[in-house]
Amino acid sequence: MNRLLLLPVAGILFLNLAGCNTQQNTANKAVSLSSHNDSISYMIGQDIGKSFKSMKVDSIITLPVLLASIEDVITGKAPK
Repeated sequence: MNRLLLLPVAGILFLNLAGCNTQQNTANKAVSLSSHNDSISYMIGQDIGKSFKSMKVDSIITLPVLLASIEDVITGKAPK
């Protein structure tokens, strides 16, 4: 089951990382859920966020670093 969720979760986090590279603040920006995949991705992101909050790790995670690490794994880069 965990392996089945890895690819969609990694994809969502990768897309979030790509969004972190923009200069504008997207924290208050409305997310466009224009496809079924967008809706699923958002739902998985919500679940991950809730899990981080319930584990009380949301305050110790540096989101851009976490996303960069996931992107490195997906793209085959060596760990830093």
